[in-house]
Amino acid sequence: MSLRFSRWRSIYREFCDWGYILALRDGEIVAKGQVEVGKFRPKDRIVLSGSGSIGVDAVADIVGAGGSILVEKGSIQLDYFNSRFSRNLLAQLASVEDPEVRSRVASSILEAAAYNKIRVLEILEVPEDVRSRIIEEIKGLISMLEGTVLSRLMGIEARITKLYFEALRHVIPAEYGFKARTRRPPKDYFSAALSYGNMLLYRHILREILRFGLDPRLSYLHIPYRYRPSLALDIAEEFRQAIVDLAVIPLYTSRSMSIKGDFQVFGSSIYLNKRGNFKVRRSFHHRMNLKVEGRSLADAIRGQIRKLLEFIHGDRSEYTPFRIQ
Repeated sequence: MSLRFSRWRSIYREFCDWGYILALRDGEIVAKGQVEVGKFRPKDRIVLSGSGSIGVDAVADIVGAGGSILVEKGSIQLDYFNSRFSRNLLAQLASVEDPEVRSRVASSILEAAAYNKIRVLEILEVPEDVRSRIIEEIKGLISMLEGTVLSRLMGIEARITKLYFEALRHVIPAEYGFKARTRRPPKDYFSAALSYGNMLLYRHILREILRFGLDPRLSYLHIPYRYRPSLALDIAEEFRQAIVDLAVIPLYTSRSMSIKGDFQVFGSSIYLNKRGNFKVRRSFHHRMNLKVEGRSLADAIRGQIRKLLEFIHGDRSEYTPFRIQ
């Protein structure tokens, strides 16, 4: 079932308050909380955060009009036969189960992520000989990003990422002990902040995916596994450099991160402490909400999820990933 672009212009409407009641009043869906009052059309996708109750009459009217509800606490979806969420789910399944479509989207995401790495290296003060060599090697690997075997694509992506972090070694001051990217657990002071920043990014993207009515478990690049939000990991590949890396790297090049004051060490594992978390979180949100020509990176994330929604319903011929301009 094709859903034309005009129908996606206002994907969802939010309401946040405590002790709210969502009820049907004089043909309107009204949410009234302790402070806020919101009015909705029955056909809207309503996103509720905070805590409250939902009247049965309101639910019946929303179902009758083809609307939907997401209660963010617990990620509870109002679902019913031929609901918007069920139509999205069927379209997602058809898309990710097509090997040609899946590999095409996966390759395009990895290609965009690789070019974003190149763009970051062009911005940073990397020694020119190192930058030129690594960018040329990355471009050579980009030309190999094709085919339907995901493990092969991910292997190429791993080589690109290794080259990227090799270049960053020349940017991050030596006292932070960064030699290579380490995860689960991070073993140097720079990787600790990257891991935390990536977690913030995943959570933000997951929240938006749910608000748009997509199933976060169905993905193109990362292999779906149980309840893992693999689609959030896919979309994060497009934004990791633009948001996390460009939020975190300046904290280290300016030596704003204190080894003694911002971290906690457990054996060979290094994590941010409360103060370190605050510094990275503040820089992350500043980067996320910084507007360039009236548009923030938070807006860009919503735009990409909108594009994906249009793509899976056949309203776009291709999914075009985000690139740093």
